[in-house]
Amino acid sequence: MKPIFAVIFSVVAASAALSAQIEVSKGIKAGINFTTFAGSQFSSTNSTITQYLFGAFAEVKFLDKISLEPEVFYDIKGAKVTIKGGPMFLGGNGYTENDHFGYLEVPLLIKYYLPFSPAKLSVYAGPSVGFLLNAKAKSVLAGGDDSEIDIMSQTASPDYGVVIGTGLNVPTGLIDATVDVRYDLGLKTVTTNGSHIYNRMLAVLVGVSL
Repeated sequence: MKPIFAVIFSVVAASAALSAQIEVSKGIKAGINFTTFAGSQFSSTNSTITQYLFGAFAEVKFLDKISLEPEVFYDIKGAKVTIKGGPMFLGGNGYTENDHFGYLEVPLLIKYYLPFSPAKLSVYAGPSVGFLLNAKAKSVLAGGDDSEIDIMSQTASPDYGVVIGTGLNVPTGLIDATVDVRYDLGLKTVTTNGSHIYNRMLAVLVGVSL
C-alpha cells in the first residue's frame, strides 16, 4: 500500500504546485486591420482595405513562460475587388466592389514569453474560428454610380484560420498596457460558389490587461 500512497501524494503535490503557478488575467483590446483576399477569382484583382476589430481576452499563465489565451473579437474582413469587363447591365466597362464581412472571431492562442525580456515580449500562435454576422458588397461602376447588396447567402460560415503574432506587455502598476501585431491566415474559402478565395488579415492592436 505504501507505493500507492506515495503515488497519490506525488500527484496531489504536483497538482498543488501547478495550481500555485497558474495566473489568470483578463483585458480588452482594439485596433485596426489591413485585410484582403488570396486565391483565385475569375477576371479580378484584389487589394487591401483598412478596417477595425475590438474585443476581450483572458490569459491563463500555467508555466513561467507559457500561457493560454482565449479571445473573442468582432472584426471586419474583406477586400477591394476590381472586376475587369463585367456584365452588360453593369455597363460592361468593369467595376469595383468593396466586400465587407463582419465576424465574431474566437482565437485560442498559445503564448511564449521570451526570456531576458523585462517588457514581457512574447510570440504566439493558434487556431481561430470566425462566425459570420453580416456580409455586404458595395459596387462602384466605372461611371461613378454605386449600389450595396447583402451577400450573406453567398458567404460561407464559419471561417477557419491560423493566427500568428507577437505581443508586448508593459507593466504600469495596476494594469499592463499591451501591444500586438498579428497575421490571420484564412484556411477556408469565404464564398459558397466554388471560388477559392481566402481571408488574409494583418492587425495591430492595443489594450489593457487587468
